[in-house]
Amino acid sequence: MFTTYAKATVSGIVAGLGSISVALVDNSIVAGEWVAAAIVTLTTFSAVWGTPNRP
Repeated sequence: MFTTYAKATVSGIVAGLGSISVALVDNSIVAGEWVAAAIVTLTTFSAVWGTPNRP
């Protein structure tokens, strides 16, 4: 069952961590940056999960 969501999970984690790493440039993360990281993570997860694999 995890294999169904593995691609989307990994992409969401990578996108979220990328967003957080950009926010950490000034050594602090404010609330708006956490919200942006959450939105990026969920959007990427949804977009990858919703896109079918080619046969």
